[in-house]
Amino acid sequence: MKKMMMIALLSGVVLVGASGSVLAAVGGREGPGGPGTGAGEKVVTHNFYNKKGRLLYTIDYYGEKGLPVAVRTTVKSEYYDYSIISVEEVKVQGRHIYLVDMEDAATIKTVRVEDGEMELVRSLVRGDVGL
Repeated sequence: MKKMMMIALLSGVVLVGASGSVLAAVGGREGPGGPGTGAGEKVVTHNFYNKKGRLLYTIDYYGEKGLPVAVRTTVKSEYYDYSIISVEEVKVQGRHIYLVDMEDAATIKTVRVEDGEMELVRSLVRGDVGL
């Protein structure tokens, strides 16, 4: 279920729970960033609840300035030539999972960072290269 949930989060599809209930994104907010975000950094938050109204997880969307220093250092140590274009922070059961989207001249990559561990989730070749 965890793997299916992360795949669904990455692909942007509607999530379906184990009992077949649709998990709704409710209470999205836009506002200035909280702790760990840069000054004036805009954060968009979506909360996902089950049918009984219990919070399942939260996703915060923001830019590079909002990324905690330790996470940014982990990413930039390997992908130093890439520009970070967006960050999705998934908060579930006390865990913070960062999906960092970045690009260089030829590729777009997404890495997943949790507890100092980083893994490549997606690597795409840009379609506009050479145009």
